[in-house]
Amino acid sequence: MPILWRPQLSVGNEIIDRDHKYLFCLINTVELVFGKNKKSKDIELVLDQLEEFAKEHFAREQKIQTDINFPYFLLHESLHNELMYQLEKIILNIRIAYLRCHTDPEAYDIEIEKLHKVLRHWILDHVLKHDLGMKKYFQIYEIPEQNLVQYFTKNTVDAA
Repeated sequence: MPILWRPQLSVGNEIIDRDHKYLFCLINTVELVFGKNKKSKDIELVLDQLEEFAKEHFAREQKIQTDINFPYFLLHESLHNELMYQLEKIILNIRIAYLRCHTDPEAYDIEIEKLHKVLRHWILDHVLKHDLGMKKYFQIYEIPEQNLVQYFTKNTVDAA
């Protein structure tokens, strides 16, 4: 079942909200690709996009948090690090299991299920519990429009 973004999920920051909308679409795409054909060549592309986007999103979100002096930045950063670790580990295990799927098809299915759980956790736990906690801080601090472009430069991603 697809995950749908709703206005109630807004953290009050256009950049993070846009990232979260894309995240929902990307997770739905991952689930669609894995549900359609578990041995599709699209899987590699989707996994690459997911991993790259996660890194970019976390870097952007953390840059914004430091800019607004978000008091729970260090906790949030550690949550991002843990999510990224889980995601990278599962993606690596999926790639290994894919290469071995002719000898151990169950291992591949197990890793795909783990990926689904991490992605759902990212939405249901991290976004709903932790990211929405930023909303009151965005009501106090608004990023000037002319500064928005800095969150989409390569330097922002590389700095994280």
